[in-house]
Amino acid sequence: MKKILLLISLVVLFAFQSCKDHSKEVVAKGEIELISPQQVYDAVYGEDTVQLVDVRTPKEYKKSHLKGAQNICVTSDDFKKRKS
Repeated sequence: MKKILLLISLVVLFAFQSCKDHSKEVVAKGEIELISPQQVYDAVYGEDTVQLVDVRTPKEYKKSHLKGAQNICVTSDDFKKRKS
């Protein structure tokens, strides 16, 4: 009986650990920059020179995209190289 309780306790512990929110760790490392809706609007319609990157598939990009956006498919083999 003790072994079953120990096993259940371990399963519950691992389940809670896997549900941990890692998003703050990623942002802290500087991998993702969170921007406001106003910053998106300014990037699309403002006078600043920015390069918008559309990470959808080429088929999705072909259907519709923002003017001037560059398509770099997130599922392509060279995505990491091209995004830099």
